[in-house]
Amino acid sequence: MYDIKKLKMFPIVQYLKSNNIEPLGETGGRLLYFSPYRAENTPSFYVHEETNTYKDFGNGERGGDIIDLVQLCERIGRKQAFERVYILLNTHEVERIFERATYVEKSEKKKKRVLLSARDLQYNNLIKYCEGRGIPEQIARLHLSQVHYLNPDDSKYTAVGMRNRSGGYEIRFGNFKSCIGEKDITILSRCPSSNIVSVFEGMFDFLSMYVIKGINSFCSFGTNAVILHSTALWQKFDFSAYDEIRTYFDNDETGVKTTKKFAEKYGDKVKDYSTMYLKYNDLNEYLCQRQKK
Repeated sequence: MYDIKKLKMFPIVQYLKSNNIEPLGETGGRLLYFSPYRAENTPSFYVHEETNTYKDFGNGERGGDIIDLVQLCERIGRKQAFERVYILLNTHEVERIFERATYVEKSEKKKKRVLLSARDLQYNNLIKYCEGRGIPEQIARLHLSQVHYLNPDDSKYTAVGMRNRSGGYEIRFGNFKSCIGEKDITILSRCPSSNIVSVFEGMFDFLSMYVIKGINSFCSFGTNAVILHSTALWQKFDFSAYDEIRTYFDNDETGVKTTKKFAEKYGDKVKDYSTMYLKYNDLNEYLCQRQKK
């Protein structure tokens, strides 16, 4: 028998994130998404993190818990949904267990964001956004691009983005974050003389270290670097060739668990650098607070 109460505690946000489904924003204490199980041009799917429930206003205000959502996304019965969530709760890594199914004809495809171009940072609002996160223009230009993309509703937008190993872009602007193209890590190996690698959870954590170190080029960074863009991708790269692995993950439950996974796999090679910003959620928050003093 399953502990239903425990199963329903599995975070809907984590379930969606494990399938590369990111929130578009937050309103009224709820996270806004495109529906994960049907096609829509205007987002109307809300997740209330506090109660771990969802409501789909584009589908007759249909709502429910994680069990209900798994049933819809995977088109399975309730008993099978219990089994799915049980697996999620009892595995170290949440696997991608469904493709984003939609109730559209086979001849139709759910629109995704499309990359139009990626160029050097020019727009003042994007530069100001980076500066608002403590990253000077000179440093932002080194690794970020001005990404122009087409939204599912055919509207055009721009954001700052970092290119990943598969040619996709992690994009950010304001509270919005997403990925255009395939989700993957970014590898920066320009220090062949160094047998040390620094591993960051996000791109702004990586750029924050530039500012903290007081440098303006990657050649002065001192180590190779890998940006995961999501802790779920921590096994996308084999770090065993390095003598020292410096981790800079968030000081939250997920970050702590990921650091532990690294230590379990790579042993004493792993050095946890999150202690330098222990009172803050992440390295970028630490930088921003330090700049205010």
